[in-house]
Amino acid sequence: MKKVPRGDTDVVVDNIHKILLVCWKDNAVVSVVSNISPVYPLESLSRWSAKDKKKISVSRPYLIGDYNRHMGGTDRMDQNINCYRISIRMKKWWCPIFSWVIDATIQNCWLLHRVDESNLSLLSFKRYIARTYLQKAEPLEGIGRPRQSSRVIPDVRYDNIGHLVESLGKQAWNCALSSCKSRPSQGCMKCGVPLCVKCFANYHRRAL
Repeated sequence: MKKVPRGDTDVVVDNIHKILLVCWKDNAVVSVVSNISPVYPLESLSRWSAKDKKKISVSRPYLIGDYNRHMGGTDRMDQNINCYRISIRMKKWWCPIFSWVIDATIQNCWLLHRVDESNLSLLSFKRYIARTYLQKAEPLEGIGRPRQSSRVIPDVRYDNIGHLVESLGKQAWNCALSSCKSRPSQGCMKCGVPLCVKCFANYHRRAL
């Protein structure tokens, strides 16, 4: 099946147990076993052809389309994780389990995020997370004691969830609010920036 053209189908029927086995060639070989859905009618799909440099029409067995339309949450999660899986090669046996937990967490967070932001793709969501951590880890430039507010992304700063005052132990940085010149000994636990008590609410309030 790996050498046949895209859209070709091979069918095997077990009449004794009433089971249908179908192999269909798409970008890869797709194998499906069913005891309820038929092969026909064939469905027409649009696929990009690297050889012809254009989209071509490809036939697909009905039972594969039926599976895609009714697949459950676990199957959908496995499909999404497989699209952009974390690929870190290590000799430790637990590494694939650890990376899968991260992928599954990101996928579930993406589904929750789509409740409000339905147009954001999973790839864009993962890139947004990566950029957030890179922004938080980049070194602060400048002379003296620069402000750390540039490290806090707006989605975290203005979400009004879990912003608590914590003691920093020492006066190390300028207040994160640009209009304040003091060096407080407390700050926001979630944002990780120093803030005066009087500036705490204004810092987390989006300007109109």
